[in-house]
Amino acid sequence: MLQMIPDHPDLSLLFYTTISAGLLGFVLAVIRRGREKPWKMVPGWLPIVGHFHYVGGTPMMAQMLEEWAEKHSEDVGCYEIDLMGVKYVVVSREDRAMEVLKQRPHKVQRIPGIREASDSTGATGVFSAEGSLWKEEKKLISAALNRNSINDFLSSMKDNAKRLVQKWNCDIGGHGDNNNSKIQPISLDIGHATADAISKVMLDQDFDFLNNPESKMAHNVFTGFRGWILRTLSPIWYWRIPLIGQDLDGYGKYYRYLNQVFNRAVDDFEKRKKEASNNNDSNSNYNKMFLGKLYQAMEQEKSNLSRQRVVGNIYTAFAAGIDTTSKTLVSTLYALAMDQKVQEELREHVKDFDIDDGSSTLQDLYTWLPMLKSFMHEIHRWYAVPFIMLRVAEEIPFCGSTMLLPGQDVLVLGRYLSVKPDATDVPLGPDNAPPTEFNHQRYLVPLETEDSDCNNDNKDIQKWTCPGPSDKSTGFLNFGHGVRKCPGRVFSEAFSYYVLIAILQNFQFELAPNQPPVKIVFDSVMTPDTQIQLKLTKLSNTTD
Repeated sequence: MLQMIPDHPDLSLLFYTTISAGLLGFVLAVIRRGREKPWKMVPGWLPIVGHFHYVGGTPMMAQMLEEWAEKHSEDVGCYEIDLMGVKYVVVSREDRAMEVLKQRPHKVQRIPGIREASDSTGATGVFSAEGSLWKEEKKLISAALNRNSINDFLSSMKDNAKRLVQKWNCDIGGHGDNNNSKIQPISLDIGHATADAISKVMLDQDFDFLNNPESKMAHNVFTGFRGWILRTLSPIWYWRIPLIGQDLDGYGKYYRYLNQVFNRAVDDFEKRKKEASNNNDSNSNYNKMFLGKLYQAMEQEKSNLSRQRVVGNIYTAFAAGIDTTSKTLVSTLYALAMDQKVQEELREHVKDFDIDDGSSTLQDLYTWLPMLKSFMHEIHRWYAVPFIMLRVAEEIPFCGSTMLLPGQDVLVLGRYLSVKPDATDVPLGPDNAPPTEFNHQRYLVPLETEDSDCNNDNKDIQKWTCPGPSDKSTGFLNFGHGVRKCPGRVFSEAFSYYVLIAILQNFQFELAPNQPPVKIVFDSVMTPDTQIQLKLTKLSNTTD
């Protein structure tokens, strides 16, 4: 290299100037590569708050983001906003979304705030894990919650669905007009029934939240989870402050209580497991619960989660499962109350399904009730998680020649991608319904069998199946994308099916006359902003 430097002073100066200019140009090119942005910044930025004053709080955030997508992202499929000093690239077109999502889970990860808030509450599970830790836990949790495992959980799901119906029947009998109908607030009951199903499967314990909503456990579960959501959305990690941080928001005591309950449950499980092993008892039902499936997977994979991670995954199932599943079920019943025609069609569809059949499997439900399955897929598309919050961990190509640099936060508008007019990954269904419409038959396809005429245009006699949407496209992102899809999806869907079957077989329902106005807002998923009240009427062919 030294031999290449000219001896003449003028030539040396030219050499060094050229080299320096080249290096400077390279550095500037690297900087511009990250800074030259073909997308627009939303107008109306203000110091400190950025665009937060337009959002008007979390509930209306999804609506505002989708409105901005219509106005500011048409050319390149994304735009930029600033929320309290944090700049987000908001992705609103399929090709742009895939550029980001295909980099999951290594080069693009969850934003640190979600991981930090989850871990601060004890929910140190697969939801917040990244990297090698996520890879290990995902394999174990997925095995514990796969379809074969879910079949062992169906009995408790059915029992909790029937308990909900029994409570509503009793409420009608005690307070209704002529013991036949009653105005019933449903949101809290649905949340409690969901918590009962999850606690039975996860811990093999029946807290009966539904009939004991004022119990100490119920208070700690539901109040504590509100704190989890609060921390997830907080821009300041105040809980890290030594000594007092965990209690600044008043929620620390709830997490400590739940941590004790969950640890005792794991202790009890491990004791039962050891006793069964010592007694060579292969018929013990300890392995029919989530912990049994998880420990079995750990033994098969020769992988051991720490006690903290085991408890953290239980907490994650409670926090994420109760919140999203119950709110989606409330949205489902609201949608059916608003559309009596679809409600009656689904009631006819499920009327002969025997919920008490102990031999039926999840596959039987999928096979026998394709319209119900299609309807729930459409619910999950329409009332979906509105956006996925991500952070770039390693530089990735994006939007042509631009690069997204490490530390860049990204919002992928999952729901918007599936409901906009030109959504390409959403099936039109037998009614040829555009993505902008809600259609309960959207995911049905003709079933080709020897005794069905697949070319018959009469949908009343056509036989159907429902293969379900792909999790590798942008048309259905409610449970995540690709390898980072939610491992609890099958559990959530199965419980929702049985709750709907039980309700449809026992009640006709409509919105109560005194129901306050309803807005669909962002609250972890898209859901009604107020307690839903239904006028429940017992069907004549049902008994208490």
